Amino acid sequence: MSNRRFTLFHPVAALALALLTAVGCGKSSPSGAGKQAGTGAPSTGTSATATPPPADPARAESAKLEAAIECLNNNSGRVFEVRDGYLGDVDPATGVPLPNRPMNLMGLGTSEPCERKVKAAAALTPAVPELDKASADYVAALLAFRAAWDELDAYYKKGEHKDDQGAKAKLLHPKVMAAVDAFAGAHDTLQAVVKQRNRLRHQAALAETEKRDGRNLEVILGTLMLEASSLLDVVDARKPDAQQLAAQLAAYGKLVDEADAYAAAHADEAAKWGSLTNIRNYSKSLLAASKVIDRKLAEPTPATPAEHEEVVKQYNFLVDNYNHH
Repeated sequence: MSNRRFTLFHPVAALALALLTAVGCGKSSPSGAGKQAGTGAPSTGTSATATPPPADPARAESAKLEAAIECLNNNSGRVFEVRDGYLGDVDPATGVPLPNRPMNLMGLGTSEPCERKVKAAAALTPAVPELDKASADYVAALLAFRAAWDELDAYYKKGEHKDDQGAKAKLLHPKVMAAVDAFAGAHDTLQAVVKQRNRLRHQAALAETEKRDGRNLEVILGTLMLEASSLLDVVDARKPDAQQLAAQLAAYGKLVDEADAYAAAHADEAAKWGSLTNIRNYSKSLLAASKVIDRKLAEPTPATPAEHEEVVKQYNFLVDNYNHH
């Protein structure tokens, strides 16, 4: 059964996250803390002078991708959530609080696991320069935003905005907005790098599995998840292309039907997937929600933000159940 994992999509400013870690069926995760890439097993007590095994490029890249994916999933959505909450309570141009707002800023949560895992992944050899740099830049931008946010949060927690009638808010606001804009850029860059590399790895892994085991449920569902991600990309484009969306709906819908037919014909194999019923249900819900966007492209009134968010919600439900099957 597959150990591949997809990432969630956060419905903020058309920010599509990455796909999955390309860890094949039955293979151990490459992300163990402190494990040197390429060892594949714990120490067996051999001499410290023994020649170390050669670096494993695939394992190193997989660990680097997994670290980046965890950062994106566990931090990006929260950053944009606190930004949006904050902007709803202040004048977006000046940062001065709106009347009768309590100004209790949301917390960011910890980013320590992201920092630690990216640092450990960067030490793995061989380097993946594009991915290593994008991950490091993401962490740096995240920490810079945290510093600006913590300063703003302390200002409001201490009630200083009541003492100076929001004077300091006008100074802190541009710093926070510049920091979140820089973070958004770092997020976009890392997301793009991860997505490109991860998709190629996943496609190769699925092809290998299909060659070895045939077109089984793992291959069908793995391919379905790839097409689900592609469908989300098309739906979430600034201006969705009608022909592209129709083609992607057809490709994805075919896999939804194939998964249903295969599961019905291979009950024993299907029983090994604990969340298969939910996966199948949410795959259909994603298809239905995406068709709403498709129909709206032919109508004078465009799809509403809520209708776009429904696509994201169904995709996230699908991903969550696939990840926990």
